[in-house]
Amino acid sequence: MLVEGSRLGASTDIDGEFRIERVPVGSHNLRFMMIGYETLIKSNVVANPGRETRVEAELREVVLEMEAIRVRASFFEKARDAVVTTRTMDFEEIRQDPGSSEDIQRVMQALPSVVSGSDQMNEIIVRGGIPGENLFLLDTIEIPNPNHFGQQGTGGGPISMINTHFVREVNFMAGAFPAKYGDKVSSVMDIALREGCRKRMEGSFDLGMAGAGGLFEGPLAGGKGSYLLSARKSFLDLIIASWGLTAVPRYYNLQGKVVYDLNDNNKLLINAICGKDRITIEHEEEEDATGYVAEEENVRARSHQYAGGVTLRSLWSKGFSDLTISRALNYWDTFVYDASGDPYYTNKSTEVENTAKFDGVFQFSKAHELSAGVSYKQVHADHNMWAEADTLFVWDVADPDSFHLDTVKDTLKTYEDWEDNEEVHSGKMAAYAQYKWRPGSRITVNLGLRYDRFAYTGHAHVGPRVGLSYALTPNTTLNAAYG
Repeated sequence: MLVEGSRLGASTDIDGEFRIERVPVGSHNLRFMMIGYETLIKSNVVANPGRETRVEAELREVVLEMEAIRVRASFFEKARDAVVTTRTMDFEEIRQDPGSSEDIQRVMQALPSVVSGSDQMNEIIVRGGIPGENLFLLDTIEIPNPNHFGQQGTGGGPISMINTHFVREVNFMAGAFPAKYGDKVSSVMDIALREGCRKRMEGSFDLGMAGAGGLFEGPLAGGKGSYLLSARKSFLDLIIASWGLTAVPRYYNLQGKVVYDLNDNNKLLINAICGKDRITIEHEEEEDATGYVAEEENVRARSHQYAGGVTLRSLWSKGFSDLTISRALNYWDTFVYDASGDPYYTNKSTEVENTAKFDGVFQFSKAHELSAGVSYKQVHADHNMWAEADTLFVWDVADPDSFHLDTVKDTLKTYEDWEDNEEVHSGKMAAYAQYKWRPGSRITVNLGLRYDRFAYTGHAHVGPRVGLSYALTPNTTLNAAYG
């Protein structure tokens, strides 16, 4: 491993770990090299004063030609299973993305095939889909919506709960993803988190307009494990409330990861993330130029969410496996009322998902690899919604200055009171298998099959997944996929 532009470098030990000391403060490119593997360059790695910077690199195995060896370095990593519409990013790329405020979803909004719904939300819309059709995974744990003030049924919000300093890498797939992923049709965002430092305890604090937070990490059980914890809380309410303003968002979040080595071949990973937020919006009556006084609409919204799970990661002689048990909960409480305090819309909803799944990867040889897995998700939803009767009016469009109640031309429609009180208990089951074949150094073929069944509807679906990757030149690759 070399620090480009300097004479600094190091070799890894038997566990693949390395350490370089006296690196100048600033941004550096790190070059990773090993015989039999592609050279990888990690760009813009920042060395901070008085702190240890952790870097993780995974090299891709290659076939060596004995007549001549040509080494080419790559700045970009590639997901191991996907062959099209895939983008892999590490923490430094996310941190340095302009305008994203270290929000992973806002970074993805700049990618091809992705657009944003609005500037206020970080929701992603992929290839004309809807925000609720995006799958979010945090170290194999599915999270319905990893954001503060998230809207029900979507995967977006104005503020992300995920601390980007936890992130090792992000694999974003915009369609035709491998058989391992399902239950969503637009995209997959698979976020892998790093481990905490196993050598010593470290900490950092940050302060900004969005709030204050801290991150702590250190070893467990004499280096057999590690912990990584963070907390963040907004404080705009303490500043703006003194000015007499309303609509001030209040929120906090916690995130943690604990890793413990049971033995040389088994590792336990515990992940958790939670957040709580609330906002109250109070409007004052305003009279427009026509003399019409709009009715007040006041909103009190509260929500909280959490997701957590335990993963047993096992290393086998020719593969590895993950056994994961997780739980995710989202709760919304919205109360819309008029000036007298009478409500005309309420929503109290709870959605819970309990999941157990197994994923395994077995490599029979360098050219043949088999992946398979099963999962079961217990779903519980409790929705209690009510809306007051309402009326739609029609005005004379020929006279736009007369849009007030005493010039109503007609009544278009009157809505009666609407109420929905429903509690659902159901389950989702899935199984998949995928075969990866590398007949040559230029060709990779993925063949997969996935089965999904939703007990609530009684419907089952079997979907094929096919992917092909062919390297036309060292700098050009042709990819095709179906699924």
